[in-house]
Amino acid sequence: MRGIIFHLLPWLIVLGIGWTAGDRYGAPGWLRGLADTGYTAVENAAGGTLGGLFDRVNESIPTGDDDEGDSGDAATDDDTDSYAGDGDASPEPVAGGIPENRNLTINAAGLQIIKDSEGLRLEPYSAGGFSYIGYGHQIQEGESFTSITEAEAEALLRADLDFFENGVREALTRPANENQFSAMVSLAYNKGLYGFKDTNVLKRFNAGDIQGAADDFRNHTGRDGPVPHLVERRERERMLFLK
Repeated sequence: MRGIIFHLLPWLIVLGIGWTAGDRYGAPGWLRGLADTGYTAVENAAGGTLGGLFDRVNESIPTGDDDEGDSGDAATDDDTDSYAGDGDASPEPVAGGIPENRNLTINAAGLQIIKDSEGLRLEPYSAGGFSYIGYGHQIQEGESFTSITEAEAEALLRADLDFFENGVREALTRPANENQFSAMVSLAYNKGLYGFKDTNVLKRFNAGDIQGAADDFRNHTGRDGPVPHLVERRERERMLFLK
């Protein structure tokens, strides 16, 4: 047990920093890479799920309610609720998600929500100690930009979205339509993949509660209370999800 904890400690610290600092609210790309890297490393080391980590160290798995603090309506959420769903058995997950979702990609409406919300910057800018460019692309080690074109910003965004599309596909345990998938990718791009996995949008969707999943978009509009541009973004995502 000590060996496991020692091995995971650096990644737990990275994950904790990202978790404590919050979602990407107020700064495009805010801590996305840092938090998601820590989450993925801990998840992989734990055998595929963070639940596996807690099993290994004989601790109970937290409900995740504390992370709902980004919402002005946090008290309305209870991750321990059970949802009846539609009564159909969910397909068994496979690598890359269930077969029905393998070909899903973000559609034009979902892509436009991200572009409008993130904004386009053709020169590097700093936020939270990191450098960004384009549509909230976090500049990585080895990358160097003085300025880019709109087409190059589009290419960077598409490359970043591959990560989030894969992550959302793998998190889904039931078939999604194009609009549902696109709305969830936009949410994941904003909250970070680890944050998306802890939302009731995902949990209720997987349980078959489509309306409940749609309504939970409204619970992610700011950690300390509703932020106007996030309220607008969440409503656009919610409406797309319900189409």
